[in-house]
Amino acid sequence: MYCTNKRKIMISFALCATVILALLFAYLSVPARASMNVSTASDGSVRIIIGDIGTGKTRAYSSERNKFLNSLAESNPSDHFTAVVPLNDYYPISDINELVADRGLTIERVFMWTPGETGKLVLNIENNDIYNAIDNYLSKLESRKISSAMEEDLQKLQNGEFKIYALSITDSAERLLQLSEQETSFAGVDVLYNPEAEEYALSKNQTFSYVELPSKPDGQL
Repeated sequence: MYCTNKRKIMISFALCATVILALLFAYLSVPARASMNVSTASDGSVRIIIGDIGTGKTRAYSSERNKFLNSLAESNPSDHFTAVVPLNDYYPISDINELVADRGLTIERVFMWTPGETGKLVLNIENNDIYNAIDNYLSKLESRKISSAMEEDLQKLQNGEFKIYALSITDSAERLLQLSEQETSFAGVDVLYNPEAEEYALSKNQTFSYVELPSKPDGQL
């Protein structure tokens, strides 16, 4: 009797393990939507991440987002959208100012940091004036108590060691598509609009928000 019960328990464990493995395999086999890059916030809301298109891991996402930009340019060519633009390298401000002037860009934000290091500084830009945005940022910190690590970073910023690795720009869909095809310094153009991701959030009865999180050219966080 003991041996029979033991055998039944072993069979039961084996069946449970098989079911669990089958469910796990089925879960992993479900193809992710290549057009979406989402995460869930602590409050359960959906974060729609825009700009992570500069690495090999996100090649499928980049391709889908490029198709979406093409469709926008075809259906709504004159409608204006904001887009996150990861760059193919770290650029000094002077180079970006030259790019802005040559291409007639309207910058909303710049993403900066020291090449090869973890971290980011995001500055809102008015009238395409990056230097003024930096001065305003530094002046706001003058009366605040900051850590020694932050002091070091601010010194790097003042010394010009921070370089720009991404931009947020606003332009027509047609123009954004042209820039994505013609501007060699752009690693991609990711429009701040993802209907599929929004539908996904709504299907979960969750609110959603867009998060600009452009990839760096060296893969640093």
